[in-house]
Amino acid sequence: MGGSPEPLIRAVQRLDPSQSFVCFICSPDSRRLVEAAGDEPNIPRAAGLPATHYAVEVWSDPDDLAGCVSALFALHRRIRSRFPEARVVANYTGGTKTMSAALVIGAVLLGWELQLNVGVRRDLRQVLAGTDVPMRVAADDVLLHLELRLLRQALDRYDYGAAAEIVRELLRTLSLSGARRTQVLRLYQIVQGLAAWDVGQYRQALVGFGMAGAHGSAWLPRLRTLAEAQKPGLEVVADLLLAAARRAHQGRYDDAVVRLVRAVELFGTVRLQQAHGIDIRDPDQARLPEALRAELAVSRDRWPGSLELSYHMLEALGDPVGRLFARRRAVLREALACCRDSLLLSGSAALDEQEYEAVRNRLEGFLHEAARVVAASLHAPQLPRSEVLEWVELGPAGA
Repeated sequence: MGGSPEPLIRAVQRLDPSQSFVCFICSPDSRRLVEAAGDEPNIPRAAGLPATHYAVEVWSDPDDLAGCVSALFALHRRIRSRFPEARVVANYTGGTKTMSAALVIGAVLLGWELQLNVGVRRDLRQVLAGTDVPMRVAADDVLLHLELRLLRQALDRYDYGAAAEIVRELLRTLSLSGARRTQVLRLYQIVQGLAAWDVGQYRQALVGFGMAGAHGSAWLPRLRTLAEAQKPGLEVVADLLLAAARRAHQGRYDDAVVRLVRAVELFGTVRLQQAHGIDIRDPDQARLPEALRAELAVSRDRWPGSLELSYHMLEALGDPVGRLFARRRAVLREALACCRDSLLLSGSAALDEQEYEAVRNRLEGFLHEAARVVAASLHAPQLPRSEVLEWVELGPAGA
């Protein structure tokens, strides 16, 4: 509410009174425009609005922006309690500058529809009387930019699943222009691809992340290799190390250590398969040294799972990776024992950052050294973060 009642009278007159309920937001000085008796201007009476179809909300300090926004959120809760399925429209034609600003800010954040009375202007100060009509204000682009801040935060912490949910909700709730909608749709495909890649769903990831085009050139060849491989190779080992780093960045050290242990285990089984043609799950006895065949025949249970068994086989075969593991066995066993104390493996307590870093240094260090002795590399670029917004021109440069 402001000092001039005519625009608001016309806005109310355009409503279907049987389908509408009006809330007049007033300052202490402007409430008289709604509640006045006698010959004084009274907007509901002039607009033909029944007393049962409106309420008056008084904001005590019309110049307190934070207080006005807070009051609007409280009003929203009451509206939703009384009219849970209602379409809510905020017309910010009247009121003080601060009240109008609060109404716009709150309406955008709450997902209300915005309206403003627009008419023929005589000058920069006012609209010609009787020419104004309430018109919808396109606020979806404003809301998009607000949501992009949350999206950037999710991407920068590698939370691709949460990022995909944010973009999906934007597509569901916002009425975006053609160009904007195309940008957001492309962003959704890319983020969906990253979410799939993050959990090792490489073929699904290739479909979405392929939308990155030239921007994804640093990652796409590796993703194609991962997606097209018939069996896991050292590329998957490298990817597990990157996944562990992402979980550690999020403070999820137990999730990270599970991936580290799997990377160590996989390196050994991949080396056995690629260099010696031996499948750890069903080793061809003819390919094993006689002493190792005899040892396994007596007791294979002495080896804790396939991890140490694969490296023991490599050592028996004279493989350089097996010899390296043998030299580092005491340190690696200590690190792996710490891993097994993790809540997500067989332990009863979560790892903290210091414990994780000690484990990571030993296991990751061994893997990189093992790769070097067989003329391979486990180095690869980490997955992209919020730079994907710039790829679809939704970042600062295209904002």
